[in-house]
Amino acid sequence: MNDRMQRVRDSFLDGMLADAAVELDLFTEGAEFASDLIVSGDPDDPDMSEAPGVALVIPDDDPAFGPMLELRADEDAFATTWMYPGDLLCVSMLHPSRPLALLRVTVVTRTFERWPDGIVMLEPLARSYLLEGSRLDPRTVDMLSRPGCDFIVTSERIVRRHRALREMGVEYPLWPASLPITELGSDSFATVFVTALDHIKHDRRAA
Repeated sequence: MNDRMQRVRDSFLDGMLADAAVELDLFTEGAEFASDLIVSGDPDDPDMSEAPGVALVIPDDDPAFGPMLELRADEDAFATTWMYPGDLLCVSMLHPSRPLALLRVTVVTRTFERWPDGIVMLEPLARSYLLEGSRLDPRTVDMLSRPGCDFIVTSERIVRRHRALREMGVEYPLWPASLPITELGSDSFATVFVTALDHIKHDRRAA
């Protein structure tokens, strides 16, 4: 966990019960959403540029999904290894007396190998990521609420590259360089995020 997220964690625990520290230990690593980049679709096609999609940005050295992002460059190898769709789980922790909310997004998927006698399933890949509620972009939460929203995992390095290209006037969707996780079918996943934002706004008004 980086220094900033460690400070967030420590600040969040101030004034909370000791049991909260045990639960918060399940929040593995800090992450954020890249709400300013196109996830899927064609940026030059007005009808496709608004295709719903959300990218979870993880550290470059992530031990679970980092190696798979490296493999993504080899389309054939990736296609014979990556299992789609995966699963998403999300829970939140709301501070009882301060406008603070933390969210834990758990990404679960599987890889497989093709053998002459069939497909061999490997162990599931699962990783939980910590997000700070105050850094959530309402546009991202709105996107998560749309049926058919593509949820992908990408890295800080890939996001930096795409932002640099955009500054040069070239914009590509993140999908081809990222890990497709699932397509959200309802707004149930987004409900946790909406609750976190409401908690932060309510407590700030109360203060």
